[in-house]
Parts: sequence; C-alpha cells; structure tokens
Amino acid sequence: MRGLYDRRGECFGYVVGSKVYDLEHRQSGTRTPKEILDLTGQRVWHIDRDGLYDEHWQCIGFIGSPVEDNHDYR
Repeated sequence: MRGLYDRRGECFGYVVGSKVYDLEHRQSGTRTPKEILDLTGQRVWHIDRDGLYDEHWQCIGFIGSPVEDNHDYR
C-alpha cells in the first residue's frame, strides 16, 4: 500500500497494487506505470517516478513509500 499525498503532504488516497482508493476505501481508479486512470479509463494524472502531475505537467503531489497494509485501524 502506498499513500497519495498533495504538495502539502496531506494524504488524499492510497494505492494497493494497481487499484487506487479514496480515504473512504472506495475504489476511484487504477494505476499504470505512467498514469492514474479514473474508473472509466480516462487519465487523471501523469506519474513520473513518485511524482503526480496534472495534464499540464504541474506537480499536484506524490506517491508515498510502501507501507504494510494494517487493518487494525478500521
């Protein structure tokens, strides 16, 4: 599991494998090596290394380091 963070470092979602989830644990898209897609297959963000970028390549945030999925908090 890897968190999705905005430029201020606030978590707004997470990635498990190739699936992207919001903070309410609902799937909101999928991840490929180069982009994040919404559930209809449309590109939402570009990915370059761990950076997240909009369609104009403006940085919107980053993908955090991998962490172990711990269900104790639910």
